[in-house]
Amino acid sequence: MHRNAFEQVKAQIERAAPGLAITGGEFPITGVKRAIATAAQAAQWTAIALLVVGESHVFPAFGIAPPLWFVQAAQNKLYSAAGAFFAGNLVVTNLRRSGAFEVYYDGRRIWSKLASGRNPDVREILAALADARA
Repeated sequence: MHRNAFEQVKAQIERAAPGLAITGGEFPITGVKRAIATAAQAAQWTAIALLVVGESHVFPAFGIAPPLWFVQAAQNKLYSAAGAFFAGNLVVTNLRRSGAFEVYYDGRRIWSKLASGRNPDVREILAALADARA
């Protein structure tokens, strides 16, 4: 859930259970997902750098002709670099999100989006909270 959705759920819970301290934060992603995100970001910046200096420095240094896809991308460097920047950011941002919405009360998990596969309804959280507080 996005931060705004968390704030909405938090406000509804605070109305239903005044005095309850509610905090939110980022749920950590797995090491594999973090590594893939890092590699994707490196590929993004490598593609942009290649567009800027590849034709004049990189390909000649290796004594190879630039591939056709590169020649076509280099003809519109600004658009190609912007495309690599925005597409790369989209991929990296989504990889760095866990998609989690986990609710804990007194150290016990009372709701898990990761386990259920869906976003919670506030009534479900309130019911689980009432059960946990009983």
